[in-house]
Amino acid sequence: MHVSPYKRNPGNKEIYSYLYYCRADGFGFQHATISKLLAIAKELKTSILVDWRKLSYITSNRQSFSVQRLHKYLRIQHPQLIYDPVEIDRIIVRNPEKVIGVRLGQHFGCPDKVASCIQTVLASDLHPKFGEKLDCLSAYLDLQGECREKFNHFRIDAKHSIGVHARLGNGEVMNNPMMRQRVNIDYDRFFSEMDRHEDCSFLVCTDTPSFLEACLDRYGNRVVSIPRIMAAQDSGTGHRIGRKASSEQLNGYEQLGDALVEMLLLGECKQLICNISCFSVHARICKQVKSSIIANGMDDYSLVREEDLILN
Repeated sequence: MHVSPYKRNPGNKEIYSYLYYCRADGFGFQHATISKLLAIAKELKTSILVDWRKLSYITSNRQSFSVQRLHKYLRIQHPQLIYDPVEIDRIIVRNPEKVIGVRLGQHFGCPDKVASCIQTVLASDLHPKFGEKLDCLSAYLDLQGECREKFNHFRIDAKHSIGVHARLGNGEVMNNPMMRQRVNIDYDRFFSEMDRHEDCSFLVCTDTPSFLEACLDRYGNRVVSIPRIMAAQDSGTGHRIGRKASSEQLNGYEQLGDALVEMLLLGECKQLICNISCFSVHARICKQVKSSIIANGMDDYSLVREEDLILN
């Protein structure tokens, strides 16, 4: 059984030059986890290899990852973060002994074949306080093209609105009971909080078309909604397949760009109503937007503060 070099030599923080990270999750989880890694990268004197070839936005739509295509929507400007697959493979092939894969739990994630044989380490073994601080990835994101135009167009609306983020799954198949608990929120619980703001507009961001429709029926022209690709009702979230998934292919890059725009706009709002999700970490933690979090129980996985929770 492999024992992490960090366990064998816990005092040596310069064994590796690169941390390899690969997960298929949505952008909220990607943002939160990479932000945690960036927070320790400077102290560890490492760079982070972010491998997005298995990113679910891309693979669920049967596309292949291309940094050139990604750059039509966003760029990342951070000196210690490398996300070009060509450069990642070059580093691993030439210097595999300098690369360590980061595990968040029992499973490594979804490494590409070149990285499938590198040694791995639990993130908590990298640094005793991993996850306690963020160096927010969102601060280094540079929107491109239509994404930049869309963000600038809605930014003023967002600044005068209450942000509403409803991560309800849209029929996504979830095996994790904690995830099911997070998304099992009745619409009326959102409306109860929204009704407290009688004269406010709402920037509504959701993965579930029926929730958006219900908001429009209830609040009319007070609802601000960013035009974007949405998966059909009960067919999943765009990065995950749902119970009634169709064979229709969407543009995963455009979905990713739209998700990023919504995430950043929530950070411009004067207040936030949401349920538990990593997607709102940018607004809640990075931008310190005052938040009311609708939940069925305490949950520290998504950087939730107990004083923000609204429980049953």
